[in-house]
Amino acid sequence: YLSNNLKKFDFLENPQNPDYIKNVFYVYPLKYREEKIGISRDTFIKALNAEGIPIGGGYVRPLYLNAIFNQKGKKYGWGTCPVTERLYKKEMMLIAVCRPYATKKDMDDIIKGFEKVAENITQLKKWEAKNE
Repeated sequence: YLSNNLKKFDFLENPQNPDYIKNVFYVYPLKYREEKIGISRDTFIKALNAEGIPIGGGYVRPLYLNAIFNQKGKKYGWGTCPVTERLYKKEMMLIAVCRPYATKKDMDDIIKGFEKVAENITQLKKWEAKNE
C-alpha cells in the first residue's frame, strides 16, 4: 500500500517487487533523489519530522569504518565503498512504522506528510538557503 502510494513522487525510489513477492520490512527503505527536488535529504527529513513522520536518514555508519576492520595492516576508510557512503550520507531514508499494529491510517499519515512537504518545496528551498 505504502509503496504504491509513494510511486507518485519522482524524487523517491521505493521497494518494488513482482506481485508474487510479499515483503516484510523491519524498516521501510526509500532512496532520496536530491537532484530531482532541489533540497537536501536532511532538510526533507526535518520537514517530515515536523509533520510527525518518524523517518530518519542513513542507517548505521558503514561497518568497515569500525576499528575491528582496520587491523593487521588493513585500512578501510571513507572512500572504500562510495555507493554505501552516498546512501549513508545523502540518499537512504528509513521509516520505522512498518511493524505489527501499523494501520492503514498510519500509512495514510505518511503519504499525507510526503504530499505536504512536497507541496511546500519552494518555502523549504528558501529556508535551506538561509540556514546553510
